[in-house]
Amino acid sequence: MGKKIAVQENLVDIKERLKTEGYEIIDPDNPEGAEAFVITTGIEEDDKGDLAGTRTYLPTGQEYFEFQGYAPVVDATGKSPEQVVDEIRRLAKD
Repeated sequence: MGKKIAVQENLVDIKERLKTEGYEIIDPDNPEGAEAFVITTGIEEDDKGDLAGTRTYLPTGQEYFEFQGYAPVVDATGKSPEQVVDEIRRLAKD
């Protein structure tokens, strides 16, 4: 099974593209084990693709009092499915 990516419900084209690339799509409301989150915010990004110049991370576990890890957020606003996949691949290299 591929890496788990939590994707916002309405991003159907992006979900399909990620599936064809071998990623497992999971619900952002239950993100345990997520390698990244893909959402839309409408916030402009800088030339590196970072929201407001900084990388954003969300918790990947449901327990607030026990560390479960964090995963980076990919903002899909204005991006094609291919651009989102490329950004996820770049995150994997970091």
